[in-house]
Amino acid sequence: MMFGKKETPKQMAKKASREIKRETRRIDRDLTKDFERDEKRVMQELKKEAQKNGNSDKVKRLAKQLVKIRGAKGKVETMKGHMETVATDIKIQASSLVMAETVGKATKVMTKVNKRVDVQKVMKNMQQI
Repeated sequence: MMFGKKETPKQMAKKASREIKRETRRIDRDLTKDFERDEKRVMQELKKEAQKNGNSDKVKRLAKQLVKIRGAKGKVETMKGHMETVATDIKIQASSLVMAETVGKATKVMTKVNKRVDVQKVMKNMQQI
């Protein structure tokens, strides 16, 4: 933000989490649209060429291409998993920050209470009861 208030860590975490979710959805779309389409196309070509029984070089090339497609698909799925892990870590850090702020506020309140309460009077009253 250029003007106005500075973003709080909670807002920054929320924004980062939203962006990661957006990218994860984009990766899912790309994965299903591109990789699966290519994989089906290569599988069909592979089956067609294998039935011809005369073009083993092309079958080998298509098989290698299929392996590469599946490997790339696996790498993208792994990357997606890492992104989801980062999103979870961001949420955990934001929660920890909120807890730390809450503990800090409670400490301030307890300090003020301790200043106002006379401990000797409280001890005396407790002994009387």
